[in-house]
Amino acid sequence: ERRRPETISIEEVLGCYVPNQKIILYARGISWFARRYGIEENLLRMVVLLHEIGHWITHLLPKPGASSWPTEFFIETSEEVKEGWAQLITYWVVDEIGGKIKEIFEKLNNYQSYPYKRYKDFENIEEEKIIDSLKILRQLNKPATIEDWKRIVE
Repeated sequence: ERRRPETISIEEVLGCYVPNQKIILYARGISWFARRYGIEENLLRMVVLLHEIGHWITHLLPKPGASSWPTEFFIETSEEVKEGWAQLITYWVVDEIGGKIKEIFEKLNNYQSYPYKRYKDFENIEEEKIIDSLKILRQLNKPATIEDWKRIVE
């Protein structure tokens, strides 16, 4: 649907993960956002791609002893959990790289809605404990909530 980018939430204008199918980056939206906020377009595209790969990792990436997240439960899982995971994975990568890509991630995060900021609740928890929590979330046999995730890592 064609609309002015200003009328679309940032989450709808940059990219999306379609479970079991593909990752889509919206070239026009990324270009528009980069121009509007004075961000280097290629680095913004990398941040968006990392975020969408974060969704794929959370949903499907195999881990020894852990199956993928059943798609119906993944889809129904709270936005805080899905976006929190994708942002946390993105944060880990950009924090390791540092520099401009980390600055762009942080600037972009300023414009994102609350579910995208929930990763901050988990960024100082030991990575191994966080990664182990994914196995447990995948095995809940129900859509996960932010309360489930917090309880698991306590």
